[in-house]
Amino acid sequence: MPRQTKQERLDALVAAFTELGPAWGRWLTATMPEPGVSYVRLRLLHALECHDDR
Repeated sequence: MPRQTKQERLDALVAAFTELGPAWGRWLTATMPEPGVSYVRLRLLHALECHDDR
């Protein structure tokens, strides 16, 4: 496997994140518990679920 230059690695990283954005949005939409639950509310519910009640 030929070594990549720093610019080639950066270009590959940008391309990967460009593809990740729409996929992430589709995943969020598909995993929302209800149509009325916003992303912010979902994060709050997750934080409350993970909170340690000691």
